[in-house]
Amino acid sequence: MTDQMAFTEDEVAQFYDGLEKFLSSWLGESIHYGYWPGGAGGSFTEAQDRLTRLLGDRLALRPEQRLLDVGCGTGRPAMLLAQASGCAVTGITISQRQVETARQRVAGIADKVGFELVNAMEMPYADGEFDAAMALESLLHMPDLKRALSEVRRVLRPGGRFVVADFFEVSKASAPPGGIPFNPPPPLEELTDQIRTAGFEVIDVLDITEATRPTYAELLAAVRAQQSTLDSIQDSRIAEQVQRAIPLIVEHAQEHTGYAVLTLRRS
Repeated sequence: MTDQMAFTEDEVAQFYDGLEKFLSSWLGESIHYGYWPGGAGGSFTEAQDRLTRLLGDRLALRPEQRLLDVGCGTGRPAMLLAQASGCAVTGITISQRQVETARQRVAGIADKVGFELVNAMEMPYADGEFDAAMALESLLHMPDLKRALSEVRRVLRPGGRFVVADFFEVSKASAPPGGIPFNPPPPLEELTDQIRTAGFEVIDVLDITEATRPTYAELLAAVRAQQSTLDSIQDSRIAEQVQRAIPLIVEHAQEHTGYAVLTLRRS
């Protein structure tokens, strides 16, 4: 079993609240990896949107359905999927700053997409309230993954789809560089076992490690380009941690982590 780091949901919220300005200028409107299948080109933003569409394909959403976006960031994936499928989306995050930014961006489709300040480990929704759910690089930020998965299962209707895009360990290493509140990714088999134990049927596991690798160069280039924004962050302690940690995390991830999309069904 991969050891988990000791952090709290408050630390995750403080991290994303303190860095929302930097992350938005650094990564754009989507705070996640890009996807370049088969040598596909395009900008980082286009590759990020391509990953969102891949998750949408796996979710197979219909206009009458409701989707829960667990860890929605600043909202672009939720908005793209609502526009593409016509479904209603509720995005949740533990960061008040992310909620504010996402709500500012949702103009024009606010009747289909909403963003709420919600702890994924203790959701206020009724049992079976949603038809589908997704977690795009958010499970690693859950201090208690078992509890978070249990809550996702509870609010999904029986048979509802849950799509996860996240990292997994491909080779053993020392703990990744500190400064960011997240759990080291487990091996893929361990991750799927945890999800099965939580009450989900694993429909498909798609390893897209190679197709996400161009992300690393994009991340390093973006950090260099946004140095002035990093310098302007009020919480200099967090800024310094990020400035120091990101190149080390990229180096660690290139060698020791893979990336997979898991398509699941609520049993």
